[in-house]
Formats: sequence, structure tokens, C-alpha cells
Amino acid sequence: MYSSVRWSRGLFQSSGWSAHQVKLIYIVKSGSPGFRNIRGKIKSLTESGRAILSVAAGTMGGMASWQEIESEAPEFAARVLAAMGAGKHKTMATLRKDGSPRISGTELEFKNNEVWLGSMLGAMKALDLRRDPRVALHSPSVDPDSENPSDWPGEAKLSGLAVEITDPADLEAYGAPPGEFHLFRLDIREAVFTRVDGDHLVIESWAQGRGLREIRRK
Repeated sequence: MYSSVRWSRGLFQSSGWSAHQVKLIYIVKSGSPGFRNIRGKIKSLTESGRAILSVAAGTMGGMASWQEIESEAPEFAARVLAAMGAGKHKTMATLRKDGSPRISGTELEFKNNEVWLGSMLGAMKALDLRRDPRVALHSPSVDPDSENPSDWPGEAKLSGLAVEITDPADLEAYGAPPGEFHLFRLDIREAVFTRVDGDHLVIESWAQGRGLREIRRK
């Protein structure tokens, strides 16, 4: 029922595209109803702008659902889930209209094999995501014990694209509460879990196509 479009992980890393271009590509690739409203804008784009959309439209894969991470790296996924569930409020980074970062508190829900973000209607963080879907999330965190750092439960991060869910049938399937609000599904670009093992800092990260990778720093 939900859109299966998952974006290329490398699509934005070296593109240097503006937030406006990213938004147009997002609408085209996600099959959003908003596509009907931007046809005129696409026609008025420069040749390079149309080329960007052409490349983006032909670039599939690279983003993942939560279910994919659980299937490919179940122990890693369990660590990320535990860290994200350590407290009610997570930290979310979005991009303001001028491109500067915004940090907000948010809640996450892991449900129906996906990660979901909810927001009050008209909240600035939701308006950020409507304009530019790129987002990063950080779990609640506590300081490691200086005497027993290996007992630190660790911390987790998720990054990707927030896809707004607006279809009434999809909202009903999700089990949305009554009233107006914003609901986004996270298409995951990367998941990271950081922990301490002895005298090493261990950084585990997962991305579609690359799988799980571990880096140890002393």
C-alpha cells in the first residue's frame, strides 16, 4: 500500500543540488499527487535542471525499510531499536528554508515493518520535511560510566528521507488517531549504532547494498 520507492544512497551525497531541486526529484520519484502541481515548474527548468530530474527518475534502490535491516542484520537492528526505545524523545535534524539546520525533539514509532514520525499540524519541523525530506535522528543518550565504559548502553542514529503519508486509506491502515496531524515514513539511508568495547569505541553502520560494517577506534 505504501510507496515502495527507495532512493539511491549516493544521490545527494555529491550532487550539490538545491533544496528546490531535491524537492522536485522527491515528488517525481515518490509518485506524490503533488507531481500534477509541478508540471509547469518542470517545463520551465533549465536543460541542466531537466537532466537532473531525468537522472533521478532513473535511479532506483539504495534506501531501505526497517524490515530490510531487521532481516539482514537482526542483532544490529535489535541494538538500534533498544537505543531508540531508551527514552520517549529523540533528537531530529531537518533543514530550514534557508538551508541552515534545525534541531527538534520528536517521537518515533517502529510499526508495520517501518519507522514512523508524527508531528503536530503546522509544526516547523514538519514544514521542513515537506520542503526538503532529508532528515537525521539521534537516540536518547546517557554518558558512559568513567569506571566501566563498556557498560554504556550505546546510542543510535538513523538518516534518510521522510515520506509524508496523506492518503486517508494509508492513514487508516497505520491506525492514525483522529484529528489533523503530519505522518511521515522514514526511508532509511543509513543506520548507525555506537558502543564501547573495552578500550575501543565501536561504530557499526548499515546501508543497503553495503550491508553491515564495523569500525573500531582506540
